[in-house]
Amino acid sequence: MKKSFILLLLMLAGIQPFAQTRIPVLVKERPGEPANARVKTSVACDCGAWGNLIVNDRVSYKSGNKITGNCNRVFRFSTFYQCRPSGESCNAGSTWQVTKDGSMVKNNTSGKNISADFTPTGNGTYVLTLNATCNNKQCDPVSYYIVVTDCKDNGGGDGGGVSGGGGTVACDCGAWGNLIVNDRVSYKSGNKITGYCNRVFRFSTFYQCRPSDESCNAGTTWQVTKDGAMIKNNTSGKNISADFTPTNNGTYTLTLNATCNNKRCDPVSYSIVVSDCK
Repeated sequence: MKKSFILLLLMLAGIQPFAQTRIPVLVKERPGEPANARVKTSVACDCGAWGNLIVNDRVSYKSGNKITGNCNRVFRFSTFYQCRPSGESCNAGSTWQVTKDGSMVKNNTSGKNISADFTPTGNGTYVLTLNATCNNKQCDPVSYYIVVTDCKDNGGGDGGGVSGGGGTVACDCGAWGNLIVNDRVSYKSGNKITGYCNRVFRFSTFYQCRPSDESCNAGTTWQVTKDGAMIKNNTSGKNISADFTPTNNGTYTLTLNATCNNKRCDPVSYSIVVSDCK
């Protein structure tokens, strides 16, 4: 009784009889909610920035720069995208594409790092566009402009022939060679081919214009699509040697196009069927 009376007098006088102690407030979990579930906080994953573009393993360029390219020489480039924060919980996904006069030249997808190439085959401006996402959040793209001016024309003709010493030599469409798959099996145009999940599908072929001399060379393009979506594509000369890797079940369509001194020839297609993806 005496102790309680003393404590009452101290409190009335404004004196704290004991040091103040912080008592943690426990939040009761909702039914079925794990303990401490609401204590955890999610880490925001936001857009960051592109690194400079490294060209041919030596020259660095900033976004928007114009770059000189060279005809029929491989243009190698690499860069990366850094999301914020820079931990494993916030990784970038990226895509890139090269276009010329609005037409797709080559494209692909990647992760944080990009390392790729393409080969310009005509004069003009090639636009390299890089896109990134941070945990599916779309970030601002960047573009570079590759200017090519050193391609020579094929004798100054109008595309139907080239000038020769004694007149005009006609350059007409010819024929595709068989498709060689994985360096051993040969297929004719229109054949269905078995592909395998996550295994590289290598292929090679050629297009022979008429006549078969240096004045009448073929230019070629190829593309692989699946369900109408572009998987991979590129340009080449008379000979094609390339590959792609199927990652899902379904039918991949390989389409080959050729021109003979700018005269468009009939394309051919192959169907690659993949059914062993788990």
